[in-house]
Amino acid sequence: VDPTKAQGYKELSTLYGQNKQADLGLEAYKKYLELIGDKAELSDRFLLGVQYMKVYQEEGTDPEKKQQFFQDADNIFAEVMEQKPDYVTAIIYRARLNNTDPTKINEEVKNLYVKVLEVTADRPDETMRERFEAARYLFFYAVNVEPNDMELAERAYEIAKTIAPEDKFVQNAGRFMEISKAEQQ
Repeated sequence: VDPTKAQGYKELSTLYGQNKQADLGLEAYKKYLELIGDKAELSDRFLLGVQYMKVYQEEGTDPEKKQQFFQDADNIFAEVMEQKPDYVTAIIYRARLNNTDPTKINEEVKNLYVKVLEVTADRPDETMRERFEAARYLFFYAVNVEPNDMELAERAYEIAKTIAPEDKFVQNAGRFMEISKAEQQ
């Protein structure tokens, strides 16, 4: 790597990540940011958060350092969202990061996915994947919270249905909604 060429460190960071060496990828990315200095953009800052997230999620990460990597990633995603509230990818990544146990509901994750739906409402065709991911989590949340939030479940189901009506999740959610409505009558 030519230490005068910042782009090389960014590429090296990507290669380390592909080689399941997220910790080395993080260090290379930090060097990249150091070299570009004031030229760093918000997207560069976001990608630093992604690097921290990768190290946090990588198997074999020192358990004592793991929580710090989580916090660093979360803080960066929050900072990016503050500077650009409609940066959908940052919201999605923060939701994924905070969804530490996918078998349990999480209010923070719910709020982030609600935000995804809010900021993508005016461009649903461009953001179908993000909206579908948000709708899936919100449906899961709505049917597992006590008491069930059937209004949120219906809203999430309707969004998911418009995006992927043939999806197995959508079909199962539709059956669940039919049964729930029949039980309420």
